[in-house]
Amino acid sequence: MATVKELYSLWTDSTLRNHVEVVVVAACDVIRKEDVGTANHAARLAWAKAAFANPRSAAEAMLKVLLADKRDLTLAQLQAATVDTVEVSSSPVLTAVLAAVDVFADGA
Repeated sequence: MATVKELYSLWTDSTLRNHVEVVVVAACDVIRKEDVGTANHAARLAWAKAAFANPRSAAEAMLKVLLADKRDLTLAQLQAATVDTVEVSSSPVLTAVLAAVDVFADGA
């Protein structure tokens, strides 16, 4: 389990922030192409459009969700699951971002 200090070190890690930003853009593209019958699609699409326009801001918010969700992992596990992933399409971060989109895609 990561300590508060370790989670904070990840929260402020520029490499991880950049990784999450790229993954957020990839998630936007996945949402753009998803079936219109997908649950909450209209709000998800609105989130994706906003995130495309400002991926840094969307990544900042998403990073908080990711760290909170994965806090039971060790620092080494967190680092291996994020920065070391080469292919965005197979990134566990992409999976986590897509799972968390509805937290932000509330239509508000």
